[in-house]
Formats: sequence, structure tokens, C-alpha cells
Amino acid sequence: MNRWLIIPLLLASCAALPAARRNDGAAETAAGGLRLRRERSVAMVKERLTIGPKRVRVEYEFRNDTDKDVVTEVAFPIPEYEYPGEDPGGERGFKDFRVWIDGAPRRFQTEARAFVKEREVTAELKAAGLAIESFAGFCHWDLDVRKAEYQVDALPEAARAELVAAGILGEAAKDDPGWSFMPNWRAKVTYHWTQRFPAKTTVKIAHEYTPVAGFGFVEPAKLAKEHPDAGADAALVKALTAMAAKREAAAPTSGAYVSATWVKYILTTANTWKTPIEDFELRIEKPEGGLVSLDWGGPVERLPGGILRASKKKFTPTKELSVYFFRP
Repeated sequence: MNRWLIIPLLLASCAALPAARRNDGAAETAAGGLRLRRERSVAMVKERLTIGPKRVRVEYEFRNDTDKDVVTEVAFPIPEYEYPGEDPGGERGFKDFRVWIDGAPRRFQTEARAFVKEREVTAELKAAGLAIESFAGFCHWDLDVRKAEYQVDALPEAARAELVAAGILGEAAKDDPGWSFMPNWRAKVTYHWTQRFPAKTTVKIAHEYTPVAGFGFVEPAKLAKEHPDAGADAALVKALTAMAAKREAAAPTSGAYVSATWVKYILTTANTWKTPIEDFELRIEKPEGGLVSLDWGGPVERLPGGILRASKKKFTPTKELSVYFFRP
């Protein structure tokens, strides 16, 4: 039986979705770090987590405390996702996900499976030659793009009819041709590779990706109610109120709001390793001219270059982490 090290991620995609309107907001997707399943002999000696609005990087040191090598499958499963339609967040995903082992880039395999309700339809889609993770290139809003890229349009009519009858594709839409034969499946994607942890040895693993961040416009006085995990206190509300007022004075029709972007990270995945984490460090890349807020529950120091730093020894996470970035 395989044992899996897991990172939960979410991927949703449509090539070149339309840009968001000014008042649109988008929900975030929480991603986590390496998770180990039933392998308590490997300890997380160190974790350095760096979070910015456009980058998440995690650097680990794992130590095998036993007298035998541990060989296990490392997996990055992405939670199920479906075709997003008009998602104001634009294209979502972790397509730029990269991983390094002891400083060297590591290749990984990709497994893609498809489901309609509770029924797996992977075999049917593969037999039809349709790419599961990209929804066969479907994009309803640009018919020229669709005509060139949607693999379903190139299928024989009988093959399309079978997929429609199976509920894998939607039926032809007479009122909006762009929605004809749209993909009805959910995709489940996993990145994975085999990893060896030599006995009594420390292995360094790092991974990096662009986060799927949430964003929207926030009225400072309502921040605590609308975003209770933002760590809003009186000082932050005061600073954001001043920022919003300055923005409104420069553009009176814009309103007394600030722009917020937030990145969520699942800290508690570390608890599937041999805990506690001996040395944990959080670094936040603060945008120039902006403010940062988080509910950390401990001291946060400022480093040169706009970096915020927090650290804990013998750390066992009990809750998840949300980091908010505010700009005028």
C-alpha cells in the first residue's frame, strides 16, 4: 500500500478568462504544505513559509529519525474543481507549481481523473481524447478561441451524442452557441513522485506556486465583521480609514474603500508529520505602499526590504493562516 505525502491545492481553469470588473471580488483557495500520512518516523525539523500576494514558497527540512530508509510517494492532490465560467478571479490554478529536492529541481507526474456526480468518467474522456484537467480547452465566451481549441467540436457527431447522453457534456444551446456541449465533469488532479528519506539524514524540500488569492473592496469599519480572520484591531482600522479617505479625496466617485487581497494557507497539515515543528518561521512580503494584517497570536518583527517575520520553536499549529494585503 502506498503512503502519501500530501499538499492540498485547487486548480480551476479556462484559458484567458475576461478581466474582472472594478467592483467584482473573488474567493480565495486555501492551499497547504506537505502532509504526511501515517509516517511518523519523519520529522519536520524546519519550515520556512514565505507568503506574498503573488507568491507562496515553502522550504522544509525533514529528518528521518529511524535506522532504515523511508521510501514513500509524495503527492500534491488538487481538490476537485469544475469549469468556472465567468470567474472574476481570472484563470485559476497552480500550473506554475515547482518543487526542489536538496536544491535540485524535481520533475513530477500528473494524474487526472474526472467525475460526474459520484460516477468516475475518466475512461470515457480518455477514450474520446479529451483533456480532463483543461476541460478539453472549453471557453464559452470567445467563439473564435473555442473553435480553435475546444476538442469536443472536432469529435464526430455520434461521439458527442454519446457523451451528452452520459451526462459528461451538456446539450446544444440554441440561444447561446458558446455554451453548447459544455463540460459537465469535475476534475481531480494530483502531482506526485517517489521520495527517499535516508536513515538518520535530513532532506531539504522546497515548493513554490502562485496563490489563488481572494480579492475585493473593503470598507474599513466593516473589516472585522466581513473578514473576521483578518486580525483587525483599532490601529489597523484607523490606518485603513485614513488610506480610504485619501483615496476618496483623490477620486471622489470611488468611495471610501480600500483594495484587499488575501492569501490563505493551511498550517495544520504539518500536524500529520512527527510534531511539533522544531523551528517554524513565517515571512510575509509586504507590497510597497500597502498594509498587511494577520491573526498570528504572537510578535511580528519588521525586516529590511518590507519583510515581516514571525517565528516559533516547538510549534504545533492549531488553526489556519490568513494574510491580508491592503492598498489604496
